[in-house]
Amino acid sequence: MAKVGDRLTLDGFNWGAHRKNYVLALQVGCHFCTASAAELRTVLAAAGQHSDIGVVAVLPQEKEASHQYLAGLGIDVPFTQSRLSKLKVPGTPAVLMCNSQGAVQAVWFGQVDLRKQNEILKTMDPKGEETNAKGS
Repeated sequence: MAKVGDRLTLDGFNWGAHRKNYVLALQVGCHFCTASAAELRTVLAAAGQHSDIGVVAVLPQEKEASHQYLAGLGIDVPFTQSRLSKLKVPGTPAVLMCNSQGAVQAVWFGQVDLRKQNEILKTMDPKGEETNAKGS
């Protein structure tokens, strides 16, 4: 299971392009991913307000199916196809906050509800850098 300090690798993703990177582990047909869509859209809108924050979705399905699924959820972010085990996540959805070297700084597993949404949003505040968010 992914934990703070783990270093992730994603083919074609440049961790160093942003100060913080949020990885959304999703899966086509995942009920909890679909139920998290509104909260994830709020998180993505907030991330879009920060030029130093990057976001990528990772799905295990083929690119066309993944594209259609994300579009249906109203989630418009770059995405890549990868095994979820590469991210060390036991299931979906999961949100991983990583630094510019791909080191995990916080992890949220399971459906993204308002509480998790607010925890993730707080990590985007540059003033909150001193706190070590661990997620849940």
